[in-house]
Amino acid sequence: MKLIDRISKLRAPSNNTDVLIEVALFEPDNDYVSARPNAAGTKVVYMRRSGKTDTFWAGDHTLTSEIRTESIARLRAKGVIG
Repeated sequence: MKLIDRISKLRAPSNNTDVLIEVALFEPDNDYVSARPNAAGTKVVYMRRSGKTDTFWAGDHTLTSEIRTESIARLRAKGVIG
């Protein structure tokens, strides 16, 4: 199922979906060059320019229906389809 479709069907927060949204919205910066889900899909692993990784919880992108609507808008603005 595509990410935006998955968010649209949610009726409650979903950490795994938060992780996918965080990765989809990631933009490289001076510190981090990439982001990916960890093996369990529960946290985001960020790769530093040096090759070292840092692991963090994702932001609350699905906490409420209003936040889910904002997340869908941000994904669409970035060009994520479906």
